[in-house]
Amino acid sequence: MFYALSALFLTGLLGNALSGVSESSSSLFSFIWNLRDAANFIVGVWFFSFGSTAYYFALYKNRMIPVWLSIWGGIGILLVFSTSLAVLIIGPPYTISGLLSLLALPIALQEIVLGIYLIVKGFQQEVKNDG
Repeated sequence: MFYALSALFLTGLLGNALSGVSESSSSLFSFIWNLRDAANFIVGVWFFSFGSTAYYFALYKNRMIPVWLSIWGGIGILLVFSTSLAVLIIGPPYTISGLLSLLALPIALQEIVLGIYLIVKGFQQEVKNDG
């Protein structure tokens, strides 16, 4: 939803730029740009982090993937969430770039490894014998 909002704000920016930005509307342009970045890099990352935390906790609790893989995901999500908090504290422009983008590498690598693991091995399913 927040990525859709970001795209909507970007559309507003393009329309503003094509019509010619006057000095009075440049503050509106700046406001919409910051709103777009905040929706994309702050709020969107927070919701991604909350959802991913629940996802990796469920995978860890049910032992559907190896424990090390779900712990790696949890640590990566914590780093990404910390990065978005740092971007919020630093202030506009709200973008994750430079050295802060290095903190997103662990979760990016973990997602790739998890995808390969699930393609090769799949989920581990426990078979319970009640008899």
